[in-house]
Amino acid sequence: MVTNVAFPALEELSIDEMPNITEIWDKNLLPAESFCLLRSLDVKECEKLMNVVPSHILPQLNSIETLEVSECPEMEVIVVLEKREEETQEATNKDTIIVFPKLGYLTLRELENLKGVCAYKSEDRLCFNVQVAFPALEELCIDSMPNITEIWDNYLLQPESFCLLRSLRVQGYEKLSSLIVQDCEKLMNVVPSHMLPFLKNIQTLKVSNCPQMEVVVVLEKREEDTQETTNKDMIIVFPQLREMTLGGLENLKGVCAYKSENRLCFNIQVEFPSLEELSIYSMHNITKIWDKNLLHPDSFCLLRSLGVRGYEKLRSLTVDNYKKLMNGIPSHMFPLLKNIETLCVFECPEMEVIVVFEKREEETQEATNKDIIMQFPELREMTLRELENFKGVCAYKSEDRLYFNIQVAFPKLSTSYPYLILDEHSEKIFTEATSGKQTCAGFLSQP
Repeated sequence: MVTNVAFPALEELSIDEMPNITEIWDKNLLPAESFCLLRSLDVKECEKLMNVVPSHILPQLNSIETLEVSECPEMEVIVVLEKREEETQEATNKDTIIVFPKLGYLTLRELENLKGVCAYKSEDRLCFNVQVAFPALEELCIDSMPNITEIWDNYLLQPESFCLLRSLRVQGYEKLSSLIVQDCEKLMNVVPSHMLPFLKNIQTLKVSNCPQMEVVVVLEKREEDTQETTNKDMIIVFPQLREMTLGGLENLKGVCAYKSENRLCFNIQVEFPSLEELSIYSMHNITKIWDKNLLHPDSFCLLRSLGVRGYEKLRSLTVDNYKKLMNGIPSHMFPLLKNIETLCVFECPEMEVIVVFEKREEETQEATNKDIIMQFPELREMTLRELENFKGVCAYKSEDRLYFNIQVAFPKLSTSYPYLILDEHSEKIFTEATSGKQTCAGFLSQP
């Protein structure tokens, strides 16, 4: 006996640990009114499932707002479109656009065999001449996808390129505010230049544990670009970005670069006018975080910033597990970090000072020897741990030698836990600094 089951009021559906199912929906048993109000779909640990949404159920899922798919090792695509017998080869080859009008949150996690979000299936073969639009998407999380080499494409690449999101360029990501990418072993960049205009509302960007990643944003050279154009300094602006985390990117050479003939050119500046929180960790080749003059990529400078502006709103800075980093903040960046409220530096064995001041040629020896007082006017919390080579908070650098004739004031920093956290070595430096000027590594001003 065959019975139809209808779920006309169902809003949330979670399918978890169903190792034997190969399909979620049956075309011949579901009434047309089923799932029309479904807002949330969560599919997890379905070992044999190869897709989530077949085309016959798509019209009933127009209300989907949250879609999470994880730990399905055989999954090849999220949406599969079946070829109908009456369709000609010409029709199946024509670009198809699938729209998820209300989808705001999309998470794809541990789908090791995934080749794309949407594909056409014909004679057991997947054809990726399908575009997908997400006009309401706000948060996108891509986690543990070891085979993808690109997240989005411009020209509907072949499935073997492992491009994840084949997007509708006219619309589809304008509302995206959060992008999280982690544990993608073959991914070499996150944002290609053709996607930049559609990511202008990004507020949170987190990229971690992608060992092959060289840059976060890559700009492709167009044929009409002249050498003069590509060599000209460029400025890329993330106008709404408030929180950025970069970690475990051992091959990263910078945030943004121009790509030409498989070569990366770093004559590009990046501006973050709204950035409030910056966390960077486990980048063992980085020797500098920011530069002033667009250093060569082999200097391993992470943030090539627009010096005039870009970090005025930064409130929190965390630097963790940098094997080669010798200082955190160069003097040209210091005026732009005046609003810092939280500063945390961990596990940087080569770190000598937090802030280093470069000697300018026009400065006399008398000027460099004169006591300088630097203020962190808004700093309320500071943590310094596992900095074996730490000598002080601030120093002057001249001819590769550090001079500690600089005093540092923290007018709003309390010396009690948990606002000030120091390990034994860092505490010794601060004790010496507050007891006299013999090392002058720093000066604590009580609130």
